[in-house]
Amino acid sequence: MLSLEKFRLASKDLNKIALPLMIQNMAGVIIVATDKAIIGRVSPEAFNAVGAVGTLLSLLAGILGYISVQFNIAGGKASIKENGSSELIDEFTSAIFLNAIIGIFFFGVLLLFSRPLFSILYGFEGYMLDSAVAYASIMSIYLLLQLLLFSFGSLFKIKRNTKWILYVSLSVMGINLLLDFIFIIGMGFGVRAAALSNVIAKLVGLTIYVILCRKEVKISIDRFAIYGKKMVSTIKNCIPLMGQEVLEGSVFSLAIISVIARVGDYHLSAYLVLTLILSFVMMPVYMYGSAILTLVSQIDSKHEKEKYSLLPKVGLILSLTIFIAGSVVFYIFRNLLPFAITNNDDVVEIVSSFLVFMVIANIFEVVSTIYKYSLQVIGLSKFVLYRTAIVNLVAAIILVVTTQVFRFELYGVFICLFLNYSVVSLVYFFKYKKTIQATHA
Repeated sequence: MLSLEKFRLASKDLNKIALPLMIQNMAGVIIVATDKAIIGRVSPEAFNAVGAVGTLLSLLAGILGYISVQFNIAGGKASIKENGSSELIDEFTSAIFLNAIIGIFFFGVLLLFSRPLFSILYGFEGYMLDSAVAYASIMSIYLLLQLLLFSFGSLFKIKRNTKWILYVSLSVMGINLLLDFIFIIGMGFGVRAAALSNVIAKLVGLTIYVILCRKEVKISIDRFAIYGKKMVSTIKNCIPLMGQEVLEGSVFSLAIISVIARVGDYHLSAYLVLTLILSFVMMPVYMYGSAILTLVSQIDSKHEKEKYSLLPKVGLILSLTIFIAGSVVFYIFRNLLPFAITNNDDVVEIVSSFLVFMVIANIFEVVSTIYKYSLQVIGLSKFVLYRTAIVNLVAAIILVVTTQVFRFELYGVFICLFLNYSVVSLVYFFKYKKTIQATHA
């Protein structure tokens, strides 16, 4: 039974890691919102182009970011071993190498093939396609920078010293916002300026991390074979994690955006605004999930076995509380909130009308996210992948039927989202509960 004292202690452990991460990610959301708000006043086409490209980059970062999630798990286990500092540094170095290689690869792909990619994927043409390509030409280096930032952030999480993640993130946000106002508002440079300010800010953040971690950044030629083995191990362990994210976070999300893009520009703009608003209340959920992942990976004694069930339960309560409270506030101000992002009356009207449906459609995402992280850290990534594949396939069929056959448009999207997250949340919850009872009784 969950007593108040147990809840307080578990909350303290979770919040020590999660709260700085929340502020960090809030800074990231503010940067994205500011970019979109400024570009939204340039033209609806520019807003849609930046939003669509930004969504694609975020999805790729979400998939590839599981390299750092795996480093978080492996590094967390290494940190509790006797004389494990050397192994932790090896894990960190191999993660840096792997993220750099993958980031450089995608830099080349996006730089060379962005025009045909956005034309085929989103059906963009004319000014909208030109805006998307202009934005992507600079943002192509975004993935390389973001993946490296993920690696450094995971190192600080393992050390339970997340205050530096907060400080670096606030610095990045401040620089990005300042450059946005100088480049876009002051000098009128448009979509390229939004990308340039983002890249410059992340370069500064990465530089700060390198300085802070100069003692941990140790590259030895004699240990290249070890780095190679760890990179291969990371890739093998990441495949189920990435596969799950591809299915749920990428293919699923891109399918939704592709469907809505063909409904109409205003509907796409409204959905992008709704997604941005939702990200504010969903962000704490991912931070508590990350905190659970770190803490569970460092459980090293039998008397701590209660934490296996306690930490996800407390994380879920905290996450749902923030999600519901934030959603209520946003609903109260639903007629004013969209104007902070766009000044198009038609888009604002759609956002105001559909905000409550967006919240309801995603409420079970809170449960599924917490228990997805919990299953991954106890080695059940393949289970998550396979069950997600089945549920997403059914949800995709429902998406096509509700939007294309019955012409429910956004209503069809919300029905699809609700069914998808409610089913996977139940599957994840009962699997985790059954596994913990069987292995840690």
